[in-house]
Amino acid sequence: MQTLMFKGIVLGLIMGLAGGVLPAMVGAQNSVHQDVTTTRDIDPSLSDRAQPLPVLNDKDRIPAAAPITLAAVDHHPVKQSPDYWYDRGGLQSAYGAYQAAAQSYRKAIAMAPQYADAHFQLGVAYGELHQFEAAIKAMTQAIDLSDDQHARYYYGRGRVYLLAGEENQAMRDFMEAGFRGHSDARAYLQDAGVTLQ
Repeated sequence: MQTLMFKGIVLGLIMGLAGGVLPAMVGAQNSVHQDVTTTRDIDPSLSDRAQPLPVLNDKDRIPAAAPITLAAVDHHPVKQSPDYWYDRGGLQSAYGAYQAAAQSYRKAIAMAPQYADAHFQLGVAYGELHQFEAAIKAMTQAIDLSDDQHARYYYGRGRVYLLAGEENQAMRDFMEAGFRGHSDARAYLQDAGVTLQ
């Protein structure tokens, strides 16, 4: 029970400092922490001189910061890094914004044309958009640029070939990925009855 009360205080403080954003997200009110009035309620072993804990309300909230505009961010030096655009594309992909992710990967590639992973992830984004020809082209570029020709590049391109209905090409890439040790490719081949030698 004491842990639950402590969590209520922490949540109440966070909600008060968040300027109302968090309560709206979780449907909570500041009353969560009002059952606890002293630190002794959390831990009875504390001295009798414990001070009452503050109860935050609307007038105690810290005003929200001014929003950051895109114009201010556009000139930030970090945006001049291909890694920035690559990471941004990864976040956009994670949220299903594949068109935006493709644009970010293209910016990374424009800054660093030899960035094999950016080419590969561009191919993944195109694949998610069902632009299979562009996906295969980008993944092939990643394979060509890669010194060690990552097994995952072959496996990824094989998946796109499979989605595009080109099963023979897909099987060739799965076999290449399997030879290079890619476990998912090996599992796929095993399920298909193909043994690697």
